[in-house]
Amino acid sequence: MDLLIERGGRFIAVECKYAETVHESDLKGMKALSKAYGPESLIAGYIASRTPRPYSLSHGIKNVPGSFINKVL
Repeated sequence: MDLLIERGGRFIAVECKYAETVHESDLKGMKALSKAYGPESLIAGYIASRTPRPYSLSHGIKNVPGSFINKVL
């Protein structure tokens, strides 16, 4: 996890990747956070990458362009 923002005891998690394509293995940090604190602890999860447009991954996690991250935080 590269950035973890706490809001009211819950988290917004951001993982930064240089790649354009995100794989299931790239979600292991967010899955570990959810497992450790419970699924309700994660407000939102974002992978900031070189993708040209945002898209949903699994468990409420989105892959977003790195330049887009300020719009979701």
